[in-house]
Amino acid sequence: MGTCIYCSGWRRNGHRQEIAGVVWKLALNGSLSEATFTTNWGERKMCLQTSRLKDVLMATIDPLLAPMPGAEHRELNGVQLDIARVGAGRVKRVIYEPGFRWSTHMKKNVGTELCMHAHVGFIVQGKVGVRYSDGCVKEFTAPAAVSIEPGHDGWVAGDEPAVLIEFDFEGDTCERLGLAGEHQHKS
Repeated sequence: MGTCIYCSGWRRNGHRQEIAGVVWKLALNGSLSEATFTTNWGERKMCLQTSRLKDVLMATIDPLLAPMPGAEHRELNGVQLDIARVGAGRVKRVIYEPGFRWSTHMKKNVGTELCMHAHVGFIVQGKVGVRYSDGCVKEFTAPAAVSIEPGHDGWVAGDEPAVLIEFDFEGDTCERLGLAGEHQHKS
């Protein structure tokens, strides 16, 4: 099938023009590590190790995972955050990969036993679970509204990424949204 047209430097009118102008068919090979493009010049193979190219292809495949123009992008221990400031608050898209667990992947970076951040928003893809310090467990499966109080461990359930759209006011989220500062059972 030939070498990777991106990494090998093979060019004809530049990568973007070529991809936009002559790609007739895209076949993903396996788990998004490479793709085969059928072009005017025959079949070409392209690795997807370059994150920008992978972002472009993911946008074609699933707009929920596409780059967000104008948003601040961060990645921490496999969690992707896109943050847009809106008035006094923030709108965030958070992508948690399958296998993510807060106590395994974030605890050592944060320095607390449990996640002390409130999560309020909407789960648009996947499934997440949380366990509070009192043992109470909640699960949220897309599509669903989400309200998770501080003081929890959280994980992705299943084998697809969990995508949450969250609204927060940084350290003032609970107060500004009228939430309890920690998990409480309602009687």
